[in-house]
Order: sequence, then C-alpha cells, then structure tokens
Amino acid sequence: MTDPDNVPDPRGRNNSLLGHIKTNEIFQEPELRRLSKDVVSMIAKTKHHVEDEALKDLRLLLEALLCSAEHPALSAAHRAAACNALYGFLEQGIASSVPELSALCFAGATWERVLELFLKNSANAKAKPMKQVLTTLLNLLIKNPDPSVTAFLKARTLSTALSIIIEHEDFSSVKPAMQVLELFVRTCIVDAPTVIDAFLKQISKDGASLDYATAQVSYHSNTELDTSSYHESLIDVLVKNILQWVRFSDIAPVAGRLLITFFKSLRDRRDQDEANTSQTSRSPIWGVPLKRAIIEQPDLIEALEHYVLPELLLLNRSDTDAFLNTLPLQDMQCGNFGNLSEPDIRLGLIAIGVVENMDKTTSAPAPSYLYSSPSIFLGLLVHASSSIRIAALSIATYSSLSTSLIPAEVLDHLQHTMCSFHAEVDAKARNDFISVIKRLCLRIKGAIARMHKASGSATADISDQIFPKPHNRPYDDEKDLFEKQKWFVSWYIDFLVREMQPTASYQRHITALKIMHYIVHIGLYMMNTNIPFGGQFWRLLLDLSMDPFDDVRHTSTTILKILLAKMLSVTSGLRDNGPCGSESYGNGFALSGAFNIHLEHVLLRAEAMMQHTGRADYADGVGRLYEILFESCSSLIDPIFWYKGRRTILERLLSDLEEEINVAKENLLLAVSTAPLHGHLIALRYIVSRPGFYQSFADTDNAGSSKWRELHDRLLKDCAGVWDAVKDILCLDSPEGHVLTDAEEDGLGIGVKDTLSFSWRALTEASSLMHAMITAPHYAPSTIADGLHYDDYSRLGSLAFEQLAHLRHRGAFSTVSQTFAACCVRCAISDNEDILRLPEDWYQNALSCIQERASALTRRSAGLPAMITGILAAYPGGRFFDNVILDLQRVAIMPVNALSDFAELRLPQVHALNCLKDVFTDTRLGPASESHISITLDIAASCLDRDLWAIQNCGLMLLKALLNRLVGGTNSSQRKAVGQRRISTLVYEKFPNLANLVVRLLQGGRSLPENINSENHGQPVEPEMAPVRKVFPALEIIERAGIPPKHRAMVETIIMTYLESHVWYIREKAARTLSLLVNEKQRLKKIESLLQLPWSAQNILHGKLIYVRIMVLDSRDQGLGYYESILRSLVAQFDACVTMNRCASTVAVYLDIFAHVLEKLAELDHSSVPEFVSTYRAQFWNKWQSTFESIFHHKFEPGLDLQVIALARCLFLLDWQKCPSKDEESALTLVLQDITKVAGLSHAVVLQGLATLSKANVRSTRLRVSSCISILRGSYDNESQTFAMEHLSDLLSPWNVSWQETPNMKEYLNEADNWLLLDKVQGGLESDIRLSDATLRLRGILLAAAHKRAPHDPRTLRELKIWCRLLRLAGDERSELSTRLAAASSIAGFQGALRPYNLKAGTGPELLRVYIALHDSLNDDDEDVRQKGADTTSWVFSTPVSADGPVEAINLSLGPVVAKTRLSNFLALNYHESTPLFSEAIQRLTGMMPEGKDLSDRKGDQVVVTNSGDDRLNTHLTPVKESLLEAMKEDRSLFVEEKQNLFIDEVKESEMWARLIQELSAVALKPRVVSALKSWVKEGLESLIETARDATDGPLGWTSKPEVYTLGMRVILAAEVVMYWARKGVTDVEGGETEMLLQELLKVGIQSSLHVLWLQRIQEAIEKT
Repeated sequence: MTDPDNVPDPRGRNNSLLGHIKTNEIFQEPELRRLSKDVVSMIAKTKHHVEDEALKDLRLLLEALLCSAEHPALSAAHRAAACNALYGFLEQGIASSVPELSALCFAGATWERVLELFLKNSANAKAKPMKQVLTTLLNLLIKNPDPSVTAFLKARTLSTALSIIIEHEDFSSVKPAMQVLELFVRTCIVDAPTVIDAFLKQISKDGASLDYATAQVSYHSNTELDTSSYHESLIDVLVKNILQWVRFSDIAPVAGRLLITFFKSLRDRRDQDEANTSQTSRSPIWGVPLKRAIIEQPDLIEALEHYVLPELLLLNRSDTDAFLNTLPLQDMQCGNFGNLSEPDIRLGLIAIGVVENMDKTTSAPAPSYLYSSPSIFLGLLVHASSSIRIAALSIATYSSLSTSLIPAEVLDHLQHTMCSFHAEVDAKARNDFISVIKRLCLRIKGAIARMHKASGSATADISDQIFPKPHNRPYDDEKDLFEKQKWFVSWYIDFLVREMQPTASYQRHITALKIMHYIVHIGLYMMNTNIPFGGQFWRLLLDLSMDPFDDVRHTSTTILKILLAKMLSVTSGLRDNGPCGSESYGNGFALSGAFNIHLEHVLLRAEAMMQHTGRADYADGVGRLYEILFESCSSLIDPIFWYKGRRTILERLLSDLEEEINVAKENLLLAVSTAPLHGHLIALRYIVSRPGFYQSFADTDNAGSSKWRELHDRLLKDCAGVWDAVKDILCLDSPEGHVLTDAEEDGLGIGVKDTLSFSWRALTEASSLMHAMITAPHYAPSTIADGLHYDDYSRLGSLAFEQLAHLRHRGAFSTVSQTFAACCVRCAISDNEDILRLPEDWYQNALSCIQERASALTRRSAGLPAMITGILAAYPGGRFFDNVILDLQRVAIMPVNALSDFAELRLPQVHALNCLKDVFTDTRLGPASESHISITLDIAASCLDRDLWAIQNCGLMLLKALLNRLVGGTNSSQRKAVGQRRISTLVYEKFPNLANLVVRLLQGGRSLPENINSENHGQPVEPEMAPVRKVFPALEIIERAGIPPKHRAMVETIIMTYLESHVWYIREKAARTLSLLVNEKQRLKKIESLLQLPWSAQNILHGKLIYVRIMVLDSRDQGLGYYESILRSLVAQFDACVTMNRCASTVAVYLDIFAHVLEKLAELDHSSVPEFVSTYRAQFWNKWQSTFESIFHHKFEPGLDLQVIALARCLFLLDWQKCPSKDEESALTLVLQDITKVAGLSHAVVLQGLATLSKANVRSTRLRVSSCISILRGSYDNESQTFAMEHLSDLLSPWNVSWQETPNMKEYLNEADNWLLLDKVQGGLESDIRLSDATLRLRGILLAAAHKRAPHDPRTLRELKIWCRLLRLAGDERSELSTRLAAASSIAGFQGALRPYNLKAGTGPELLRVYIALHDSLNDDDEDVRQKGADTTSWVFSTPVSADGPVEAINLSLGPVVAKTRLSNFLALNYHESTPLFSEAIQRLTGMMPEGKDLSDRKGDQVVVTNSGDDRLNTHLTPVKESLLEAMKEDRSLFVEEKQNLFIDEVKESEMWARLIQELSAVALKPRVVSALKSWVKEGLESLIETARDATDGPLGWTSKPEVYTLGMRVILAAEVVMYWARKGVTDVEGGETEMLLQELLKVGIQSSLHVLWLQRIQEAIEKT
C-alpha cells in the first residue's frame, strides 16, 4: 500500500488505492484506521447507482476488509481497526440507497463470513469492536429485504450456535455463540420454541435419527413420556447443555443471560400457568434443570447465584412461588438442617434473599413463613458448611439502606456465633466473612451517625457514650435498638482484642487484625474521638509484630502506623513524653504506668531476640519496628537520643550493619551465631521505600543531597559486602551438600543448614534492598544532577549480574533476578545515553557467560536465563528483542563438537534452550515473543532427535513450555474429571506449523533410533524414552486443542498404531487421546466397530479394549438402549475375548467393561439382567473354574489378580440381580471359597474390586457383611483382615445401614458375630498402622451394637472402658493423622449408642469418657477430624421424633466450634454431679493431663491399653514455679519445631473447663482435689508476683511467650474457681487469701507492665467478689 490516504470512490473515480487493492489483501493498521473514518463519509455521498468498475472495487474492498479482520495472526489493536472499518462499511452499505451496494452487504456469503469472523476471533479480540460486529450481524438480518434469505440465515445461525454449544469441539467459540443466540432471542429474531425445535434437529441429525435425542431425554425420566413431558425433558436437556458452561468464569455471565432470555421468551410465548410451570413437579420449567444441575455439579451454585438465579426469580412472581414450594424452607425455619443437602440450603438462601427484596405488591404474595422471622438464616449461622454460614450471615446483615439499624435478634446471634467465623480455616471463606463484616461495620457506622443527626447531637462529643455497658432490656423502639448497635460495637472490639492473645491460632489472629484494621480505617471506633484504645491495644499489636506469619506482622504494624499517625496529629509524638502516670492523648486515651510503652525499648528487646535466634520472622519484625520508629520521631538533625532523629536512626542501622558484615567476612560461622544482619537490611529496605524518604531526609541547610549521597554509597558498599561474605557458600554447585570441617565449626554448634539459611537470606535481603533503591520513587533526589548517575546504575546492575552469573542456590537468585530486571528497566527509560546502553553491554556479557560456562551444566542453567529475561524486560519488543531471540536460537541449534576421551563436555545449547524457555514463559514478554513461537517450536522438536540426553531434556522442557503457552498449562489428561476447557483450534491457524509438528512427533515416535543401546558421551538413551519423549507432547496438544479437521483422519490413524505398543502406559495414553476425538453422538458406533474388528495380537486387543473402557466410563446421560447395544457387542465377542483368550490382562479389561455396563443397567433399570446376558452365566462360571485350574497347575501369571477381580464382579452382579433366596449359596460365597485355596491370592484383592459395585441393593450389602465376617473368622493375612475390617466398617456405618430399628441391625450382625468380632479386634495400637486404624474404627461400631443390646452388661462396660482409654491414646496430638481420624470415625460408629434413634442423648456414667473423647476430636489440628467429631455431635444433639405429639425430628448440622460449646453445656447439665468429670476438668484446667505412657504398656510391636487405675486425680500438682521456669526458657534454635496442634487455644480451653467446674454441684467435688487446687493456686499466684517484681514485662516481654501466658491464665482461672467455691460455701475453702493475692498481682502487674489480658482477667475476677 503506497498511499494510505487514498480511498475508493464509489462514483466511479478511480484512484491509486483502489487500483492497488488485490484479492485477499491484508490492510495495515494505519490504513484501516483511516478507512474506518473515510468510508463512512464516502458511501454516504452515494446517490442511486454505482458503475460496474466501482462496484467491483467495492467488492474487492469488502473482501480485503473481511480478510484483514479474519487473519489469525493480527494483534488485538490491528484486529480492532479491521473490525471498525468493516463495521463502518457494512452499516453504511445497509443504509445506502444503491441496490447493488446493499445487495453486496445483504448477501448470504457476506453474512456467513461476518458470523464466522465473530465466532472465531472473539476470544482474541477486544470487546468493543466485536460488539459492533455483533450489532452489524443483527442489522444485516433485520433489514434484509429478502424474507427467504432471512429465514435461511436464521436457521443456519441457530444450527451453528447450538452445534458449538453442545458439540464441545471449539471451546473458544462457545461464548460468542451464546452471545449470538442470546441476542437473537432477546431481540425477537427467534423465540424460545424455535430454539427448542432447532435443538431437536441438531441432536437428531447426521444419521443419528432420534435415538440420541431420545437417549438424552430419557435419562431424565424413567417413565414413558407424553408429548408435553417429552417437550419439557427436551428443554431440560438444552438447559443442561448450557449450564455445563456456567462453571467457567468468562462464559458464566453470557450463559446466565442466555438462560434468562430463553425462559423469558418461553413465558411470553405461552400461557404462563401451563407452559412456564412444569407439568410433572409443578415447579417453573427452569426449576427442574437447575436443581438437577446443582445436584450433579454442586460447584455450579456460586455461578448460578451470581448470574442466573436472581434474574430468574424476578421474572415472574407465580413462578418464584412455585419454585419456593419445591425448596425445604419449612425444614430450614425449624432448624432441621441435618437431612438437607448443601445445594438445597444454598438455593433456599438465594431465594429468600431475592424474595425479601421483591416488591410486596406483586401479583402473588410469597409464602407466609418467609417473612415470619429471621430464624431461617439465623439458624444457619452455626451450620457445618462455611459457605452456608457466610451466605446466611450476608442475608442477615444485608439491607438496601446503608443507615438502617440491625435487628437485635441478629446481633444476639452474631455474638454467640462469632467464634466459629473467626476460627475459619479456609482462606476464601475467611475473606468472604471479612467482606461481610466490613459491610456490617459500615452499616452500623451509618446507622449511628443517622441516629445522632436525627437527635440533634451530631456535633456533640459522644466518646463517653459510644460504647455503653451491655444490658438485657427488650429492644422495642428505635432508641433501644440504637443503644444495642453501640453495645455491639463495644462488645465486638473487645472480642477482637481478646482474639489477639498469644495462644490464638493464625486464623483468629489474621481475621481479627484485618477487621480491626478496617474499623480503625473507617473510624467506627471513635466517632468524635481521635485515639481508639489505651496502651493495652498497643501492647498486643507490638507482640504480634514478631509473629511467625508474615501477614500477621504486616497487618499489626499497619494498624500501629495508622494509630501512630492519628496520635501524632494530636500531640508532638510518643517519644517526647517520658514515663508518667497518665498522659492523655485525645479523648479518653491515656498511657498510664501499666501501659508505659517506649518503642525504643521494645525495639532493643526485639533486636536481642533476633540476635539470639537469627530467625526470619524476628528479623522482619525488627525491620518493621524500625520503620515505625523512623516514622514516629522528628526530623531533628542532632537529637540527644539516637531514637529521636531520623538521621541518627539511619546512622545506627548502618553502623550496626557494617559491623555485622565485617564479622561475617572474617568468620561466617560466628556471624551466624552472634551477628545476624538480616533485620537491619530489612529495616533499611522498609525505610528507603517509604513515600517521601528523601524529602524527610533532607534538611534546611541544603546539605540533604550530600548527606543522601553519603548514605547511598554506604548502602551500595554494604550490599557488596554481604555478597563478598556469603558467595563462597552460595556459589558451590551443591551448597546444601557442603560439609563443615572441624576447624570451620569451631565448637559453635552451627550446622550446614544454619549456615546456608543465613547466607541465602542475607543475599536475598541485600538484593531486596537494592531493588528498593532502584524502584522506590522517593528514594533519590528528583533532579538529574543529584539523583542516580551512570556509576550508580552500573554498580547496582553489575553486582546483580555477577551474582546471577555465579549463584547456584535457586532461592537466592530468584530474588536477585528481580533486582537485575528492575535495574535494566530503569536504565531503558533513562534520558542518559550511557545509561541506556548498559543493558546491551550486559547482554553481550551474558552471551559470553553462556559460552564460558558451557561446561557448568545444571538442569535450569542457574541464573543465566534470569539475566536474559531481565535484560529483555527493559526492551519488550523491537529489533534488540528480535536479535536476542535469534542469537539464542542460533546457539540452540549449534552442532555438538566431537569429543575426545579427555575433553570437557561443553554444551552452550543447554543454556540457550533454558533461556528461550524462560523468555517464552515470562508474561512480561508475551506479546513480543509471539512472533517467534513457530520457529522455536521446530527447534524444540528437533532437540528431541539429538543424541545427548541433556539437550533432549532441555528441548522437551522448552517444548512443554511452548505448549503451555499455546494451549494452556493444565494437564488435560484429566480434563473431563476436573472440568477444564480445551482451547480453540484457532491456535492451528495462528501457528500453521503446529499441526505438521504434531504429525511429525507422532510419526517419529513409531520408530526407535538405531543406536538406542549405545552410549552417547556417557549418557545412554533408554529404549522406551525416545518414542515417549516425542509422543506425549503431541498427545498433550491434541488433548488440549484438538486437531484440525483436515489432519484428523491422519492423526487418528497414527495414534491407533500406538494401541499396539508393548508399553501399557503408551497404549492407555493413546486410548485416552482418541476418546477425546470421538463425538458423543458417534461414540456408540465407534465402540461397536472397535469390538467387531479383528485383532492380530494381544497388545492391540488390550489397547482397543482400553479405548472402549474409557469411552464407556466417560459416557453420560445415556439411556437403556445405549448400554444394551454395548452389551450385545460385548456378548458377541465373549468367546474370543474370554473363553478362548489366555491373556489375563485383556480378559480383565473386557470383563471390567462388562461389569460396568451391568452396573449402569442396574442403575437405570432395576429389573433382572437382559435374557441374552443371563444365558452366559454358566460360561462365566466355567471361566472362573478354568482360571483357578490354571492357577493350581501353573505359576501365578501377571494380571491374573485383575482378571479374578473382574470375573468376581461380573459373577456377583449376575448373582444378586437374580435375587436368590437367603438359603441359596451366593456367588460371593463360592468366589471366596475358591480364593481361600490359593495362597498367592488375597481376599483383599477381590474385596477391593467388589467394593466398587453399587451399594444400593440390600441383598448386596448383606452378602458383603457376611463375607467380611467370614474372612475375620478365619486366619488370613493382615492385608485381607485389614480390608475386611475397613469394608465392614463402611457397610455397618450408621450412614449406610438403617439404625432406625433394632431388627435391621440384628439382620446384618447377630449377637454371636458381634462378640466374636469384638474378641477379634482386642488389643491396642499395632505396629501396622493401617490394621490398627481399621481395628479401632470397627471397634466403635461393634461396641455400639453391644451397648444397645445390653448397656449394663459387665463385659460391655469393661470393653467400653478399655476402648475409651484407647481413644485417648489414639486421639493424642502426637498420633498419626490416620490414627486420629480412625478414632473420630470410631466415635462416629458409636453414635447410635450415644443417641439411639427416636431417643434423646444418653447420659449414663459409662458414656462420659466417650463424650470427652468426642470433645478432643473437636480440638484436633486436622479439619477432617474436627468435622467428623462435629457430625457426631450434631447427631447426639438432634431432636428425636416426639412420642407424645406430632413433633418432627430436627437433625442438626453443626460446625466444630459450636459443637464444642454445646457439648460443654451438655456435660455441665447432665453430669453436674459426676466426680470423674470434676477430676477430668481439674486436669485440663491446670494442664496436668496424663501422658500416653500412663494409659498403656508396650509389648513387642503392640501398644496394649491397660485396665489398671481409676479416674482418681493425683493430688500432687506440679508447682507453678517449676512450670514457670521451664516455660520461660529461651529457645535459641534457628528452626523452631512447630506445635503438633496449631488449632487448639489452651487458654480458651482452660476458660471452658473453668466455667464447667463452676457449674458442677458440691456432690461432684472431692475434698482432697479441692485442697490440692487451692494450694496450687496460692503457690502459683505467689510465684507470679515474685517473678513480676523481679522481671519487668511489657511488649515482647516474658508474658508474651505463649507457654508463659497460658500458665498464668490457668493460675488466674483456677483462682476464679477457688473464689467461686468460697462464695458458694464449699467446705474448707476461703477466698479471702486468694483475692488478696490477686489484688497484689494486679498492683505489681500494673507497675511492671504485665500482659494486659492477664490484668483484665484479674480485674474481672476481683469485681465478681
């Protein structure tokens, strides 16, 4: 195009542009932009006629515009320009009065081209131009003057769009296809009935007649359908096909709009009561498919909640009410959640949320129970599912008016359930909860402000009334409700403060901090006051600044900085106020002597902690505290104290750092043990990154620039000094394998792990400091003369370059690479020519490194790829970028020089390939590297043919990286299982060589290289690796992106040859890939053809059978006819595949398919097996007998166990479907009898295979139970017995066996068998963990049956007592997770005895230990164990059916936290006179729990639980002084051993047991124990007072240590118990001495700044007296 300014003239005047347009011309982007402007005005001038030559030119122009817009290789901007120009041309052509021009635009060929353009390119184009193209499509159809063409195009468009949606061939076209369909329905181009008819035609075409459609529809109904029902089921299938795409976030909005538009059209076209309501279920026509889709795919609920359901519920009120009637809202209001599925509850919550916001004047009112009370969603605040809890909370606290008051009932429920939300372990649920609470806080703030404004006190100081004391008055009027809001804020802030105690879990810490941060941010805490809390809050935040978790440290220090800024706005700063009794800051904020916080003292204490341990969390905490100190002090030039001036703080930091660097250079081990420098590096990084750093550093005498330059030079020198100190360690080829010599260790006790950690952390922090110096916008002076110069960038970049060139520690160079890249980017944007050339100089050095280090090979080439990507990050595009890629490609394809025997192996190709891999995986370089993918694909594929393994391996990694770039990064072999999408086959159009590459890889894998057995430079190539290395990438491409139609036949033929491979995995991989290429409608025909074709070898038979099995297993929504057809094909080949086949592996696959089809038939139709199959029952038995004859006379062949499993499954299915009487011998019994005769065949093998069968049939379950019992009766191997116990536990579990009536249980397990099995599971924890876990789990179920039969039998009670001791031992936090889970499952198996069906929970004394073990499971570290315990607790506290009236059973579903609270209340209520409970509570309150050794003895490999001892508590309690000394010991290890249980909060546990003790009656108390506890409390309080006098506390003090804090709180809580006993008049208990000691501890604690929560608890205890 020589002159883009020329445009065609439709009136016949030729010009240069028109003359240069060629067929299939591709316009450049500038030309398109000019055309989009000029064509509009040009065509507008057209009158009534166009000459032939001009019309020809217009055709060429339109063709060129279409070709330009369709071209697959265009950039997004280029395509947008093409679409805009095309849109302008067509819109003007449509409006033109020239018939020839309008006919050109209205032509069917033009329409189809534009439609294809929209469908194929929407995924890779900008949204606005594509929307214009869609608008053009609509206009072309609406304004087309030819009705026949319009009708044809409508039908064609519907067929195309529906085909894309249901065929799943081209995933990227699904979204635009739905957009087209939605637009057509919304604009009434077509209506819903027309879409349904088109859908029926679509699924019935291509020779499939109506069988496929009937199969799809019949899946949704097992009854004969009339015309109306068939039509409804057809809609059901259509909606289901659309809903399959809702799970993808990019398609969900469009799919939602399509469904809403479709159902709206359906309602508008038919009578509302008849058509839009299902005839079968009386729910709206959309209700059935939506509910079924949610049941089949529960993960759809989130997308449906956002994009589909709200709009559907608002379509029509009568439909909404009909839908509500299908939901279990009555059960939800009654709190009967245990029997409801999570999707039902979520649907109910969504419906409630929508209906409550509907206009109450609609035609039909909602069900009355919807508005009766908020009990529906408030009861769900304790539900086990976090998603349900948070959804209910969102509804309970939502209001369209942001200043409305929250109902008192909601606030009361929040108070009682807030603990469970704060303990949420799932990060997503936790963040969702925080979002809801933020909205709640805003609403409360708005409500309080509104009420004050309404009362005329908006300007009054309300700090004295904003947080009133709680009261229990009813909240009838708005004023009382207003007081409730303020009370709730006060309570919640106090709750958040308590959640910050040292023993709280990470989840509670971070949740409380994030919410507190928001409260401080919006000012909810203060209204008209400036400072929210006293020194107690500062203390907690400062303690958390040294927390092990980074986000806890970050959030706590962020809150500190906000509060500090607010405080400094009122006073000159915390530093200028020395110790005093009561300095006041703002309204009500005072730093009394108890909370006299001096940040510099805290910092010195933090530095000491860091120096003693060298831990990373302490170092980061020190850095954050230095930053806070830097912000808090003034800018005095020469202050008296170092901590009062910012320059002096920097000087102190630099001096300390330089001193530590010198120590590290001289003796690295000494630095590791005594001079860790990380904290000071982090502090400098935080400080230099602050906004306005240089401005705050400069002073008024204009010396700021020179002072800054001095600081900058010292920082650079220190960073280089760190590198000099640690490079000897980090540059070793294997730094973790470095062994220290005796001379190096020098008695310091420093190991390699400590040294390596110190070194790489030091380099990481130094590099991060350099990164901050480069990128911080306010670090350097803004003027060019005073800012960073050439030497600065050169020194920074060269230091990072040197580190990347020599480092071998991946954790170190990953940080250095970011610093180097940042330096390159800053150089590239500089105005200085010398600085601009620095990246290019570094690139030349990098090329030299690739050659120089060609013999230093690592798998990823260490830091070399980071050099290249860092340099290219500065130039993401252009000639320099292209030259770098070409240089690397040239090095990658260099031939390997011939090597002599003594030559050093030099492979720069490896480094080049690794550099290319990183370039193409770097998102910063994505657009620029796009054009180089094709050539690099060929290079990577060619590397697979190289002789050296190193090059082959790097080529394979490069190839995989490119494939991930092209077709997504997910391993799509499991695509259907996990719901992943295949991308568009458009990738083949964008990269034309990709299809040929796939073919070449597939063809190359069919032949092995001739020299596979030779050694290549010491690196032999394994025979099977050569084909696998080529085949698998090709198969991955096909699985993810499909294959172009023109290559499909060839590719399928090649892949079919891999079904003959002698490698099992290759056959299976090929079969799975082929199955993805088969259309759903053609699957049956393909299966039949595979089963009919002859085979020449067992490998090909095995491969084809695997192919068939995959397709059968992947079949969905198929009817009886589908599986009967497959079964007929299988039966036809029975003799060839089974009777006359001697290969056990192929027989096993065949029979596995057979068994699966039988199962599907049983699920779809519970009648007997088809007659044509029943006749083969005898042949199956013959094969079984011949199999065992072969086993008896020959060696046990490979694959024979799989054949036995498959045969047993088939026999079992054929037998129990025959429904023999109870007296007949079952197939399973005969099978087991035969297996017992074979020593090499385990019962477990067959049982595992049989366990895959459906468990719905009662006869099947009974046979399984009897078979497991027969195994346990005999003397079989441990594996068989283990699996028999596991399987029997599954079968006898209360969830799978009806426990409603005793006869049912007796039918499964009679009393004799019950005791026989109990004797079998005697013993303790075996050395075989799996056997031990299975025994423990089964034991609970068996004891439940025994207890139900004879609860007071001495034998039952003895077994129960031993079992409880075993539960305590198994549930110990040091036990394996599987053992703890087995203990929780054992208790769950016993739940039928804890609360028999239709009865209340048992309260017998023998059950107390079970309840305590259940309580322990609720405190377990693992979420699954806790939820298992919560499920059991929910069963125990569910309300049974009332025998006296029509009261329905209420089944609960509680979360672990709420379940634990209810269990504690239950024990206090029903065991208030229990001495054993009193003893247990005292043990847990004081932390004197017996160890596992007190409960068991070890005999050989078995831990045997003893029956010795009783429930008496040893009256000797360990003195607090001893425990305190142990707790205060400092752990100076670098790597701290993590607690076994991170969930439990020992302080909260002690509080719970203290409350429980106070609720026990005097009958339960034992005088000796009471006396012992009283003495323990006295000695404990005296020890705490003595320690407080001797050791000043404060932030990061001795009470901040969790062990010390826990011990002190236990003593205080025990003192509360003693004083409570004194008030209640317990014999020999006087509270006066305890109260005096508490008062003394409070007094001393205030003086020595003891932990604020200790002091608060002591104050509360004293006030109670």
